[in-house]
Amino acid sequence: MARVKVREDGSAQASPRWRKSSYSNFNGECVELAELDSAVLLRDSKVPAGPVVQVARGVADTFVRALRSGRFDG
Repeated sequence: MARVKVREDGSAQASPRWRKSSYSNFNGECVELAELDSAVLLRDSKVPAGPVVQVARGVADTFVRALRSGRFDG
């Protein structure tokens, strides 16, 4: 889950914990993800300050189940 940072004004801001895919290869072609309470974040590990894709947790769970079932296999 996300770590929480406290801002100077005392409010809290979630700081995602990024982890690489177990299917990442050695040439830097990696996807990283971070899990929040209600969403999953995805980014390119080569560009950590670049764009982030955010999807609802339910959508991400459905996608992973479809991958595991072979739904997208050629």
